[in-house]
Amino acid sequence: MDERHWWIAQRAAQAFSIDASSGYLEKFICETSNFEKISNFLCMNGNNKLFFLSTKLESGTFGEITIYENLLRIPKQYLENLENTVILYFIRHDSIQEVSPTQIHKEVYCGEIKKVSHILHNVYSDLLLTMVETSNNWGSCNETSKAQILRNMEKYINSINEVSFDSQSQKNMMLKRVDTEALLELKQPRLNPDSPVIKYCEDLALEWMTTIENILSDICDERFIHQSVGPNSELERWQRKQRLLSSLTEQLKTKECKSVISALIAAKSKILKKWKIIDAGITDAQNECRDKVKFLESLKRPIDQFYQEATPTTCVTTALPGLCTAMRTVESVSRYYARQGYLGLLFTKVTNQLVNICKEYLLEEAQTVNNNQFFWPTIFKEIEEYHDLQKILETNDFSHIQKLKSTDSAEFSKFSDSLFQRLKSCLIVQAKYKEAFRNLRDSLGGN
Repeated sequence: MDERHWWIAQRAAQAFSIDASSGYLEKFICETSNFEKISNFLCMNGNNKLFFLSTKLESGTFGEITIYENLLRIPKQYLENLENTVILYFIRHDSIQEVSPTQIHKEVYCGEIKKVSHILHNVYSDLLLTMVETSNNWGSCNETSKAQILRNMEKYINSINEVSFDSQSQKNMMLKRVDTEALLELKQPRLNPDSPVIKYCEDLALEWMTTIENILSDICDERFIHQSVGPNSELERWQRKQRLLSSLTEQLKTKECKSVISALIAAKSKILKKWKIIDAGITDAQNECRDKVKFLESLKRPIDQFYQEATPTTCVTTALPGLCTAMRTVESVSRYYARQGYLGLLFTKVTNQLVNICKEYLLEEAQTVNNNQFFWPTIFKEIEEYHDLQKILETNDFSHIQKLKSTDSAEFSKFSDSLFQRLKSCLIVQAKYKEAFRNLRDSLGGN
């Protein structure tokens, strides 16, 4: 090992909280496979990147460190635990020359990647998706395929966001562990109500209740709805909340938690009244999650029709009638959710998705107008042509229509799918949606 190896070892010691004087890193780097990878990174015409990976354990320490020359070879164990994985990377601008022992701090860039799913979400949503959406060079890819690619990217981003949310929720909802000494004392047959261990249990239970209250308030919080969020997110949201509550109840069923609550019951603690309210709140939240998941699963098929190659036409003819019919089928449940205001939230997301469908539908045709200054003139021209066609139809001058077809048949065939006609289709969607919403509201006894 020379100065360059020691420089890399120091960075690894800082990233993974390793005592530099322990000799662990020296032994680790001198292992044949690791030494070859590092030497290949430092030499002329070698690899220009190097990655050190390790997983943070519950104890706060790090597990085994592994060196990779390419992130594509990361094993499944790290991918399944991204939130606890720390990546230390070394990058060279070029490998034309060997890394200088005295200039390594200038020639090699070093950094850490933590909270991988959060970073990955930002890269996809803020960078890659924006680049793809604004790109004009799609080659032979048609508009339908382009829209499908964008939808798949958005689904992938949502999946990454869910992983990050679930992991963060698990961290936030973890109840504080019972102290080992307190556990030993709790095993005693009889405890004095004024003993320090009972006071400790009361303080711990109060802390648990604060944590649980925060979880329950987060579950019930429905104030913020992004305009791009569609109805399919509702089922995913309530399934996620259901998993969160299941994890919480599993913790409360452990011997540690049961020992604390049993001690408080035996001591007739005053905080038990509040604990019973919290416990009832957990049960109510679980029941609500279960009922809403069941309700939304019954609507999954019609909701999916708002996503699978959806157009204004399919929304009016298939998706909206199917959704309203499904809601009438479970009328008793729908009536309850209508009174609670939940159907309003669900239809807000349906509205968001209809807006997205209409935007895509209009953009598909609007992008054929090469210059923005011709955008409105193109629409006005199509309106005039539409009025001319209406006059011809009103006078039954079909010979004129045949003549128009023969002179410019391609243009005539395009007219039925012009930008103006697409605008009219979107307005029809709005009218039909309002009508369907009113009819459903009346059938469910709404105001």
